Amino acid sequence: MGLRVPAAADPDAVAIAAAWLAKGEESYLSRWLNTQGVRTSTLRGSYPFPAPGSGALLLLEVAVAARDREQAPRMFSEVDAALNAVLGQPPLPQELRLARALLAAERAMLCATPDGLATFVT
Repeated sequence: MGLRVPAAADPDAVAIAAAWLAKGEESYLSRWLNTQGVRTSTLRGSYPFPAPGSGALLLLEVAVAARDREQAPRMFSEVDAALNAVLGQPPLPQELRLARALLAAERAMLCATPDGLATFVT
């Protein structure tokens, strides 16, 4: 699902919010779905999609495995409930710091040279 982003939004802040929302097992959406007993095969939030610019969307990818396809309607219902709940519950500062660190580490790995990576991990 593509979520529209306000034109004046800070792209870095939106990328951090996307990571907080749906990147990894500690993301808000992952914790929500696990609490509700919903298993996903894919859970990913990314920004910008399809490319940087004024029309970029926050892309939210959530899927269940084929063997669990009967869970799909419940999964979509829970994703909707989680998105509605998050509107009144902003992320905690430590959650945003973790999301920012994960995003920074991911970007560092993508741009890493052997020397640069050695500097990053030591």
